[in-house]
Amino acid sequence: MSSLRALGLGKNQLTGIIPPSIVFMERFQRKFLGFRFNTNKQTGKIPSGLYNISTLTYLDVSKNYLEGSIPRELSLPNVEYLNIGQNLFTGTVPNSIVNLSSLQKLNIEQNYFTGPTPNDLGLLLSHQKLLFLDNLLQDDFTFISSLTNCSDLQFIVVSNNLLSGPLPDCIGNLSTNMTYMVMDNNRIYGKLPSGIGNLRNLGMLTISMNELTGPIPTSIGNLPSLIQLHLHANNLTGVLSSSLRNLSLLNSLFLHQNKILGSIPPSLGQISNLLELDLSRNKLNGSIPREITSISSISFSTQRTDWYSSIRNWALKNLAELDVSNNRLSGSLPNSLGNALIPQAWSALKGLQELDLSNNNLSGKIPSFLGELHLEKLNLSSNRLNREVPKQVIYMEVLQT
Repeated sequence: MSSLRALGLGKNQLTGIIPPSIVFMERFQRKFLGFRFNTNKQTGKIPSGLYNISTLTYLDVSKNYLEGSIPRELSLPNVEYLNIGQNLFTGTVPNSIVNLSSLQKLNIEQNYFTGPTPNDLGLLLSHQKLLFLDNLLQDDFTFISSLTNCSDLQFIVVSNNLLSGPLPDCIGNLSTNMTYMVMDNNRIYGKLPSGIGNLRNLGMLTISMNELTGPIPTSIGNLPSLIQLHLHANNLTGVLSSSLRNLSLLNSLFLHQNKILGSIPPSLGQISNLLELDLSRNKLNGSIPREITSISSISFSTQRTDWYSSIRNWALKNLAELDVSNNRLSGSLPNSLGNALIPQAWSALKGLQELDLSNNNLSGKIPSFLGELHLEKLNLSSNRLNREVPKQVIYMEVLQT
């Protein structure tokens, strides 16, 4: 094995510790390039010598049960890929990590790291992916200012930490190669900077479960590559901008649990690739525009009692889920598709799998026509409906709940 340049033992069922003696072999010190022990059941600590192999270009020990902390001093000048994610590491992320001048991808996700993010991350000029999610990091977002020096940066994923503070305006100066920005479940407050609209290659923007306030900036409409926009569970206000119609590739828009006002703009119907739209638990009013006709999963909260009439003429042939729960709906459910309030067009909803009308004030009988749909989930709880359940519903073949 004198010519061994890399060692890959990943995706096995290896147990026990990584032998410390492995790094004292002469060939490891002089010409070893790669070490991959990922996706095993290794325990204990990483041998300290692994952090000092100057020729190493990749180190992957992710998805194990390794513990301990990262040494304060690292000597990995050629490492391009460092992945210690999904382990049991603790302590802080040392500032010396910014001295790894060749580093392109850094993954420390799903550990127990605490303290601040390293200073001067922008010194990693070749950096492409920053994956810090699911830790206990406590810091503000000033590190973003440093990252504006990383012209190749594509991913910032820092969700599920204890990061707190406003997003700096310089976020709009990040690399135009940015494709993923995921910051959900932190303590971000203040307004969403309008400069974020400069990141024209952004495909995923997720800043849900924070404390954002103010309106959604119209500049969001300048992100033609955006596929997923999740800003739910914040305190966003204002009205929905018609600029959202420019997001032609968008397939998932989650804005629920905010304080958004006004009506739902008909222009949302111009987002031809939209599959999921959730606007529930806001302060929206008016009717649901008929232009929104090709959505496979939808949840609305219009806080009106005339929602039936607003969707009388929809042709929702692709609808898979209808959720209008937790509103103020009243009146009775009609007995057939052909009359009263639910339109005949709904007979085309062969793809409807989930129907949730719970937590309203609906009364009367449960209509038997529900048994003609191919529902997997039906929730009519917390209403004032007649207790008698039609046999057509009882004997539905695929109904799960």
